[in-house]
Amino acid sequence: MHSSKTRTFLMVYTLYLVIAIAVYASFYFYINNKETNTVEIAVQIEQLKKQNNQMHNLIAMVRDTEEGRERISSFFVDSDRIIEFLETIESLGDNAGVEINVRSINENNTDTEDVKELELNVDFVGSWAEVHHFLILLESIPVKMVVERLTFNELSENEEGEETWRGNVFFKTLQLEK
Repeated sequence: MHSSKTRTFLMVYTLYLVIAIAVYASFYFYINNKETNTVEIAVQIEQLKKQNNQMHNLIAMVRDTEEGRERISSFFVDSDRIIEFLETIESLGDNAGVEINVRSINENNTDTEDVKELELNVDFVGSWAEVHHFLILLESIPVKMVVERLTFNELSENEEGEETWRGNVFFKTLQLEK
């Protein structure tokens, strides 16, 4: 009888031990699984932090280069501001006292997709001083221009002895497509 009690005790003890080991093992695997998930989440958080830092650096770079980009952009005529550019040229003629006639405007493609070449052919009439003043004003426009041809000749002399001059300027500038 003693042996039967011992055997039962050992079996119950073994069963409790097996259950305890099973519970311990399940907790171990559960915790290990959670630890793996935690590590993966920590790696994702680090990647997101790096991306966030890169984005802040890019934003700062955009902010820091804004003035330079605006300055570079000022050397071009925006495609949606061609009319404004022509009005500027006409107002220069008005300021100088010169009659202006924009004879032609042509757009030519360039090697760069977003940039076109804009050709302008402008006639002007006025006194020598007015013509000279107009050309100085035209040169002062804050847009990169290349004068291909500039001609002027005396038309006539009025009663007061002032000469009237007629001229033509053909120049090219770059246009940014938006």
